[in-house]
Formats: sequence, structure tokens, C-alpha cells
Amino acid sequence: NWVLWVGADAIFVNFDDKGEDVLRRLIREHAAGTDVQVLVTRDPHGRAGNSLSLFNADVILLRRSEWSSKFLQRWWDDPRTK
Repeated sequence: NWVLWVGADAIFVNFDDKGEDVLRRLIREHAAGTDVQVLVTRDPHGRAGNSLSLFNADVILLRRSEWSSKFLQRWWDDPRTK
């Protein structure tokens, strides 16, 4: 099971129900093993800088796991985010 984070300024643009389930395909291709806990998107147009190294925090998939729970708690508790 996965949790999908979608930022307030992210949008869905393709509602073609005849197409493939994109999220399931991405999980199958990039997170088939249990060692992958987080899938983060990057900006395909490079608006965030070098899109090969920077990530886009508007769309994130987190595996429902103990690791993810601890990660989110540490992020929440980090004084730099206050």
C-alpha cells in the first residue's frame, strides 16, 4: 500500500479512463522491491533547476511502512521546518 502526497498547486490533466493506471505502472517499474520506500517526482521541464538532480516535492509516493512513518515523524519534528 502507498500514500500519495499531492501539493496544492499540482493538477491532474489526463482523465482518460481507457489508459493505463500511471501510479501502478510507476510503482511496478521503480519500486517493485520492498527496499524502495519513497518515490519523488522531478520537474520534466527543468523549472526547478537541473531536473536530473533536483526533485519536485508536489507529488510524492510513500510506501506505508515503519520506515516511512519514522521519516515523516522526523520531518514533522525537525525544528528547521517550524
